[in-house]
Amino acid sequence: MKHCPNCLSSMHYSGEDYEVRYYTNLIKKHQGQSNPYLQRASNYIVRGGFTLALADLNKALELNPNNDTASRRQKLIHDKLKQKALMIKKILYLDVDGVLLGKNSLNEVTLAPYAKEFLSFCLENFKCYWLTTHCKDGEIENVIRQIKEYADDFVIGLIRQILPTTWETLKTEVIDFTSDFFWVDDSPLQYEIEQLKMNNVFHRWIEVNTRKCPDDLKRAMSILSWEKL
Repeated sequence: MKHCPNCLSSMHYSGEDYEVRYYTNLIKKHQGQSNPYLQRASNYIVRGGFTLALADLNKALELNPNNDTASRRQKLIHDKLKQKALMIKKILYLDVDGVLLGKNSLNEVTLAPYAKEFLSFCLENFKCYWLTTHCKDGEIENVIRQIKEYADDFVIGLIRQILPTTWETLKTEVIDFTSDFFWVDDSPLQYEIEQLKMNNVFHRWIEVNTRKCPDDLKRAMSILSWEKL
């Protein structure tokens, strides 16, 4: 995929509506309480935002494991997402550094803008796997530790829904080149790029670099919104 010219994107991604903002403010005001998370989850469910709802329900149960309503809804959404996953054929591989973690104007590491929207979009439309040096052993805890310093609990809830991978030397060891996949990464190794070209799938790499272009995830969503069709 081409570089982002001047980090511009033609995509407009709408912000949260009034009701979601209302419950988000409640969560900030009543920190440590599970009900605001449950209420926001219900709002997401009405709108079909099951991935977002699941992240909130997970947090509600973490705060109050005896919340029966949250537990029932969590199970229902798990079942619904499993059914949807069976229908989703497109695979998406995600990197961390330079993709979800970028740099701000002070050259400090930070969670990239649009990370929450990007993760939600990806989980709703693709079968997502980590393809990062922070996840080579089939476990995602290293990914969580790497991002937790920069992300809130909601984003961590989304991150936990992405599947781990196992590989040794090259990220391309994981990829089935005959599958319907896309790979979001800032800088694959030269040999990995050659592997893509040899298998005629170089176009399935989507170059994203949030260190140089902070809003690059917005552009990636625009590209993937066409590719998911």
